[in-house]
Amino acid sequence: MRGFYLRGQEERDFVIADSYFNNGHYEQALQGFKNIGYQPGIELAEWAINNRSIKSGRIQIVEHIGPIPAYNTEITSIDSRQYCFISFHKGPVYRYDKVTDKHAVIYYPESKYDWCDQLSFDGRFLTIQLRDGAGVFRFDNMSGEISPVKA
Repeated sequence: MRGFYLRGQEERDFVIADSYFNNGHYEQALQGFKNIGYQPGIELAEWAINNRSIKSGRIQIVEHIGPIPAYNTEITSIDSRQYCFISFHKGPVYRYDKVTDKHAVIYYPESKYDWCDQLSFDGRFLTIQLRDGAGVFRFDNMSGEISPVKA
């Protein structure tokens, strides 16, 4: 690689796994993230493998024990008695269940440049608004179904 220097094997492995993810090779990305133990990457790759082709319908949610892992810069969040939803810059929307102490990726935009910049939650439905008018989605927190909201 020319143009930049990566100090250690783990940094190189992260760049390779991230490159796999950004190019739609989710299985290879998952393996790469597992090799270095990078939990946010593992969770995002799992979500992409299970849900990437779903534009509307029930998504497969994989819950993980503990709070949401540090991912990137937090863009917006919303809290209810039981749940906390957080969206990240160029990243996913996570749900944290305070009662069960579990978190999960519930949405990742088709393009990382269309990250969520606004959330609203009415106790059942989470509205996910993407930046620059890229779209609005409605997530049913009880059934796990997601659908685009028509403008």
